Amino acid sequence: MATDVAYYTNELGRIYVGRSIIRQAVEPELNLEKKFEPASSPRGSVEIASEGEGDRVSLTVHLAVAYGVNIQNEAPKVQERIKRAVEAITGLKVEEVTVNIERIFQPGEKKQPLEVKTVKEGDA
Repeated sequence: MATDVAYYTNELGRIYVGRSIIRQAVEPELNLEKKFEPASSPRGSVEIASEGEGDRVSLTVHLAVAYGVNIQNEAPKVQERIKRAVEAITGLKVEEVTVNIERIFQPGEKKQPLEVKTVKEGDA
């Protein structure tokens, strides 16, 4: 089940870790070689599923891959880097990192800004 937080418990209580913190741990790992980037809006690029007591998580990361990258060779490297970074920064145990490749981009292409539609009152 997807959630916005994961947690672990110590002798003093619980420590909650939000999706934004996990996302911040994931994004630098994608930018190391410019081969991958978040496929959707930053808020929607990482999903968290907590298991058991909440200290074990599974991550689903939605990515875009640069044209010409061998996905079969490079995706496992990204999975391992994401796992290590999230565990080191948050203290959570990452059970699984699922990578969903959703699009291909040309290296150097400008990212499309998110489209925002303004609706005036009464126009709906």
